[in-house]
Amino acid sequence: RKLQSVAPPQSLWSTGGNNGGYVNTQNGFGGGGAFATEARGSTEMFENGSGNGFTQNNNNNNNNNNNNNNVGSFESNTSNGFGGMQEQKQGFGQSGGSSPGFNGNNGNSGFGGNSVAAGNSATQQEGQLQQQKPPDSGEPEQLMETVDDTCTLRDAREVEVAPSWTAAFPGSGIKILWQSIEQLTGITTSDDNDSNGRLKKGTCVTVKTHYPSPHVSPKFFYMDTSNLHYAILLMRNPLMVLPSYFKFLYRFEFNNGPDAEVPIDKWVAWRNENYVEQLNKWVEHTQWWVKNYGAQGKLMILPFEHFTDPEKGPETLKQIGIFLGQVDQTTAANLVPEKDLPCLWRKTVGTSAPPEFADPKMRKKLLSQPPKYPFTLDQMDQMMQAIKLVKKEFDSVPQVSDLLNEYNRQITTAKRAVQKLLDA
Repeated sequence: RKLQSVAPPQSLWSTGGNNGGYVNTQNGFGGGGAFATEARGSTEMFENGSGNGFTQNNNNNNNNNNNNNNVGSFESNTSNGFGGMQEQKQGFGQSGGSSPGFNGNNGNSGFGGNSVAAGNSATQQEGQLQQQKPPDSGEPEQLMETVDDTCTLRDAREVEVAPSWTAAFPGSGIKILWQSIEQLTGITTSDDNDSNGRLKKGTCVTVKTHYPSPHVSPKFFYMDTSNLHYAILLMRNPLMVLPSYFKFLYRFEFNNGPDAEVPIDKWVAWRNENYVEQLNKWVEHTQWWVKNYGAQGKLMILPFEHFTDPEKGPETLKQIGIFLGQVDQTTAANLVPEKDLPCLWRKTVGTSAPPEFADPKMRKKLLSQPPKYPFTLDQMDQMMQAIKLVKKEFDSVPQVSDLLNEYNRQITTAKRAVQKLLDA
C-alpha cells in the first residue's frame, strides 16, 4: 500500500497504555492492542495495524543497494541456511599456521608488511609523501587531531581469496562497510545475488547479505557458499536501525534520493504498524549469526556506532583488517599500511556516514536528546527487554553481551530525554 497522509500527533514519545506492554511469546516479542496515550491533556492513539502508513509487502521489488546492483526484495519460507558453513572445525585465530595481520610475522604481510598488491604504487607514493612532510615537532602523534589526507584511494581488483560474509540487518549501513573493505584490502566484494559472478569465481574478499531478513535475492538459496566459513556481523542499535530501515523504504517508494527528508508523521504511522514485527526480525537476525558463527570463534561483531565514530573508527577498521587477514594470507598481503588507516577512514566512512555520527559534536548531542524519529516509552521498554533476552542467551560471547549492554544504556538515555520532554 502507498503511504497515506497522517496528521502528526502532539506528543510523539508519549507513553503507551496497559495493552502496549511486552508479551513473551514463542515467536518473539509481541505487543497487544493499541498504544493509548495521554499527555498534558492531549490524547492520541498509536494503533498497531491501523492501516495508516507504509505497509511492507514482501513481494514488492525493493531496491537492495549494493555494488551498484538493484536486487529484488523477496521473502523465502525455506529453512535451509548456508551450505557447508560449519564444516571447518578450526576456529578463528587458532593454531594451524601463521597468523597474518598487522605487521605480519613469519613472512606474512599485513598492516605494515612489505608486500604490496600488484598494480598499487602506494610504496612509491609513501616515499614521496615522507619527503614532503615537515620536520617532526616532537609532539606526540594524535590519531584524529593530526589530519593527514595524503592516502590514495585505489581501485579494487579481482583476486582469488577465501571470502567471508558481511551480514547486517537492513538499514545498518552495510554499503559503507563494503566500500571501506574494498579500499582496505584492494580486493573486490560481492553480494548474495552475485550478479558480478565474483563469488562463483572466488575473486571477492567479502559477500554482503541481509539473511535471514526478507531482503535476500532468490539466487542466494541456490548458490554454493560452502567456502564461506567466517563472518562480520555489522550491528546497529534498534533505536536507530529501525528508523534507518524505514527511511530506505520510504525513499525507494517515492524515488527520492538517499538524503531526502522523510516526514516524521510517515515514520510514526509505519512504526505503529510494523514495530513489533521489525523488532522480532532484528532479534532473529542477531540470533542467527551469533548462533551459527559466534560459538565457533568465526564471527567478528562490528558495531555501527564504533565504526562511524571518529575516535574509534580507525581502530575498528584495523580490527576488520586483522580479521580478514587471518582468514586469508593473500588478503593480509594486500592490506593498506597501518599509518594510512585514519586517512582511509575519513575518506570512506567519514564522508559517507550520517553527519550526526561522524561529527563528534553532533554525535554527543544525538545521544543526549530525544530521537528525531521517536518511539513511545512503552516501545523503548519492549526494545530493552528484547535486548536483555538476547544478551542472556549469549552471555558467553563477550563482544555480543557487552555491545547489547551499551545499546540498553543508549536507550535508557533516550528514554530519560523523552520523559524530561513530556514532564516539561
